[in-house]
Amino acid sequence: MNNLAARKPFLMFLRIANLSYNIQKYSSVTVLALMVLIIGLQVFCRYVLNQPLSWTEELARLLQIWVVFLIIGYLLGRREHIEISYFAERLPSRIQLLLRSFTDITILIFSIFLIGWGIKLGILQYTAKSTALELPLTYFSLPFCLSSIFVIIHAVILLVQDLSDIKNK
Repeated sequence: MNNLAARKPFLMFLRIANLSYNIQKYSSVTVLALMVLIIGLQVFCRYVLNQPLSWTEELARLLQIWVVFLIIGYLLGRREHIEISYFAERLPSRIQLLLRSFTDITILIFSIFLIGWGIKLGILQYTAKSTALELPLTYFSLPFCLSSIFVIIHAVILLVQDLSDIKNK
């Protein structure tokens, strides 16, 4: 009974993580497609109509920032992020698990700090406007915070899984 009661919050957390996976996956694909369309529109207007649009480059850059930061948590949750594993793969499996847990904790701490810095940056940039779109520059720093929330969700799940694997070995 206690084991079931302890697992219920974690199972709910897993549902939230699965929802965030889907949000990240589909929104990043959508943003990437939109970015390609905007760049295609710019190329068409510049070379075919000989009338370049002033706002497409800035919007494409904003969308690129968003797509990169949206996909970070998704890739982390699937352990498909960039890592240097040459030395870690040569260690005993228990040490590998401890190293992975340490990495998960480091990512978790860094993401918590990144949320704080992203909020401060967003507040500082709110009055400044982008050149072509005249959007608050906060839209350029908001992905840091959102991405960090997704990373925290996935890092917690990975850490719990790694600690469970350590316990079972």
